[in-house]
Amino acid sequence: YNMIPEDYQTRDDSEGLTWGDYPKLPTVPAAGRDPDEDYDFPTLRRNYGEPVNIYMDAFTMERLDTSRQRASPTKQVAMFLGTVLGFWFLFDVFDHPKLKWGMSPDLGPPQMPDDGVVHYTFDPPQ
Repeated sequence: YNMIPEDYQTRDDSEGLTWGDYPKLPTVPAAGRDPDEDYDFPTLRRNYGEPVNIYMDAFTMERLDTSRQRASPTKQVAMFLGTVLGFWFLFDVFDHPKLKWGMSPDLGPPQMPDDGVVHYTFDPPQ
């Protein structure tokens, strides 16, 4: 595996799937490596013959790295609440009846039957 014997350690059987004698290596995702270094495979940020973690295919640049966030959690909550409260405010302001702009016609009076007139009954006809 291109390693010196002092650095070579295998996984314990208690860790589950051990992959034989494959060495136990630290998990360093490609996004966490130096982007300015001259790699043999720049898209993977790897060099030829370099030993990598057995799960390295799950940590390529195309995969989602959940450890990095574009905004802090506080900023995320503030943006969410700002959006929700902003839409609520706009809906509350522009939902006034005088500001309808004729988008929907006004409804007429309800069509209720006259009092005392039977329009439908469950009794059989006579």
